[in-house]
Amino acid sequence: MTTNSLFNRNLNDFLVTSSMGGVDRTLTTSNTVNAANSAATIIAQVAGAASGDPSFKSSVAGVNTWAFGTDNSDAQKFKVSQGGAVGLNDTAKCTTAGQWNYPLQPSFRVYQSVPIPNVTGDNTFYDIPFNTTDFDIGGNVVAGVFTAPIDGKYIFTFVAALNGIDDATHTTVESFIAVTGIPFAAASRNRATASSYGVIYFTNSCIVHLVAGNTVHCTVEAEAGAKTVGVMVNSAFAGHLLS
Repeated sequence: MTTNSLFNRNLNDFLVTSSMGGVDRTLTTSNTVNAANSAATIIAQVAGAASGDPSFKSSVAGVNTWAFGTDNSDAQKFKVSQGGAVGLNDTAKCTTAGQWNYPLQPSFRVYQSVPIPNVTGDNTFYDIPFNTTDFDIGGNVVAGVFTAPIDGKYIFTFVAALNGIDDATHTTVESFIAVTGIPFAAASRNRATASSYGVIYFTNSCIVHLVAGNTVHCTVEAEAGAKTVGVMVNSAFAGHLLS
């Protein structure tokens, strides 16, 4: 039985390289014993909390570099970063307590901060523009219309507050989340008769699969009366990419 040890005592990098086409260079740690506690481990380790980051990288030369490892300068969070080093353009990070966060995941909330009177009531379908942005990660919402940046499953919520409803004439009032590119008119729809106070609140929510470029917007409509129905302050639209 032979035991080999490679221990680099110099301040040099260890390099496995090839200039031959069609060759796959690999660096392997292998334990060939199939028994309990017979393991194989690769460790990147630094001296302490004041040191740099222990990390691993995956790089396409001149194109892009992914890094994953411990960000020592940020409370030892584990990170997956797309900026060439841990902590640069983080795409995923986890605290030492196991709490995950995806800082670049498309997510938004927009709302209406001023009333918009007399937009429907005569069967007009009105798309709410939502003039105020709470947050919009990725900048995917323009004038109340969300455009999916990538394929995936998204969750949306729409809160509509409407006033100016005439109980005698507006027989039906509705709100819905409308999605382009799916084989039905709305992902979520609510209908109601007018309240005795001329005000209705709706909450719509849905989970839908979108293809990049699909758009989502929020629409309200009141039927069979005059155009006196308006959108109240704090009507809101929010969404998030789930997977």
